[in-house]
Amino acid sequence: MKAICDRKALAEAANIAIRAVPSRTALPIQTHFLITAEAQAMRIAGADYELQIETTIPAQVVEEGQCTVLARILSELVSALPDGDIQLASLPDGHVELRTPTSEYKLFGLPPEEFPPLPELTSEQAIQIPAPLLNDLIRQTIFACSTDPSRPQLVGANLVVEGNLIKMAGTDGNRLSVRRAVLEQAAPEPISCIVPSRALSEVQRIVSPLPHDTMVQIGVTQNQIAFRFPDICLISRLIEGQFPNFERVIPQQWTRRLTLQTKEFQSALRRCMAMAGDTRRVVFRTENDKLTLLAESSSFGSGREEIEVIKEGEDIEIAFDIRYLDQFLNVVGTEGTVIEMTGSLAPGVMRPVEGDDLTYVLMPMQLI
Repeated sequence: MKAICDRKALAEAANIAIRAVPSRTALPIQTHFLITAEAQAMRIAGADYELQIETTIPAQVVEEGQCTVLARILSELVSALPDGDIQLASLPDGHVELRTPTSEYKLFGLPPEEFPPLPELTSEQAIQIPAPLLNDLIRQTIFACSTDPSRPQLVGANLVVEGNLIKMAGTDGNRLSVRRAVLEQAAPEPISCIVPSRALSEVQRIVSPLPHDTMVQIGVTQNQIAFRFPDICLISRLIEGQFPNFERVIPQQWTRRLTLQTKEFQSALRRCMAMAGDTRRVVFRTENDKLTLLAESSSFGSGREEIEVIKEGEDIEIAFDIRYLDQFLNVVGTEGTVIEMTGSLAPGVMRPVEGDDLTYVLMPMQLI
């Protein structure tokens, strides 16, 4: 293998692919990039058993072939080199030579055939989705996913596609966030799978800076999902098991309804958060058109905030986890927020003031 490419392009590709390289592994090959040169392009791939990321950059390919190099070493080295062309060439002893007009390095490598095979997903279960919508689906649900490995089905988000309707849901058992949207083109077949949070976090890193008119292809097989971007492909194993039926968890009726200014509400919550301490409890108490927020802890003291609301229904006193409230307000994305409740022991439902594309269900805490 022998190819010439731009230093900056190689550095950016390496910084993306290295996200799939494990920091600790018993297999030395998993600490390496697989570099493939063919058809006037260079592909840089990082992989472990759960996640694979492959990036493609333009290159002048002198000799097609493959090689592997230590991912961390290549990434750090290329990032520190001056701008210009870089030549990569595999050597007879299996190592790799890196040259610039003023530098020469020999990087140790391993046989390319030891690298985990990169699957080719050709499933007909594929959809096209705008990059901004995919970003919103992830951003507005992943924060609610569990981090408890003893509940593997919840350490990821449920992706559901039925016709033109796409839904993503995340839950940890105490709260549930569901984002819905309508696709321009219907899916050829229904999709329902659990995508690991780790993979979704990496997808979000890739999709966030993309132009708004970028389309992303999502393909699903029995145990894998692929996200194809321009010049980048991310493949992840799916989580096995059954995701909870989240539609049944969402209350369909309410007896009290509060409409609040999002920024004012979040600012008041964050001031209370300092006083809540480890209890993480904030008490809601309504009276007429006022909402009083109460937070206290044995270590720091107590705090009280009062904000104006539009109230429908009777007064209520209910307690919520203040951090879970703040995380939802971070992603709601509207000037107003609506909270619907039926009682002090029943879950609250939170939505944007306009539209029903985002639904957040939060279990109450015990009142003291």
